[in-house]
Amino acid sequence: MNELLEIKSMNLISNDEHKEIFLEDVDFIIKESNLISLMGDSGSGKSLFAYAIMSKENEYQVKKDYEVFSFNGNDIRPGYEKNISYVPQEPLSSLNPVINISKHFEINARGIFNKDSLRKKITKLLVEVGFSDIQSLLTKYPHELSGGMAQRVLIALALQSNPNILIADEATSSLDAVSEKLILDLLSTISTNRGLAILVITHDPRIALNYCSEHYQIRDKKLLKFNSTNEVGELYERY
Repeated sequence: MNELLEIKSMNLISNDEHKEIFLEDVDFIIKESNLISLMGDSGSGKSLFAYAIMSKENEYQVKKDYEVFSFNGNDIRPGYEKNISYVPQEPLSSLNPVINISKHFEINARGIFNKDSLRKKITKLLVEVGFSDIQSLLTKYPHELSGGMAQRVLIALALQSNPNILIADEATSSLDAVSEKLILDLLSTISTNRGLAILVITHDPRIALNYCSEHYQIRDKKLLKFNSTNEVGELYERY
């Protein structure tokens, strides 16, 4: 598998006079067509790290330095982050409550588009994430959706730009067990069918063990890589 993203010796530091270190000396690789877990306790810096991957760490008032930060074998250049999509933790609150689902996709298209071709693309995306009655869904507003439905809409929106990397940030933490399995199975299928790399951010080692082939954990401001699934299994037993 080809390396999509490579990071060596990255530090995340507060952008103020205190210069607090949030993550230190991080090495990290994402390969194509792969599910990678990023585990850690609440507040450990998982979402901050995800934002740093997308060069949005300034939203946390943080800056980064690094030895290597490359995408597709090249040093990062402005606009590389368009190849990375993000699925947030809270599906219902992440959708705009005053516009219907169709409008979300229109806004997400970001530019001039042909309505017929866009509608075909939206339909294809929504079928891909498991919806059938597309016309009815597109007229609905977020409050009319269940949490699992809203999360599938967010995944479809994330796929609209045809990304190389998808970051799922605690994407099932607010869902019931049935919806959680549906979403995780869906992400696994999408990764296989598209050859898409997915970074699964979770506090639950059970999810990592069952769905991911590579595993990292943030602990004590360090990013640790597990060398085997046995190590993740031991973490699960303590969970």
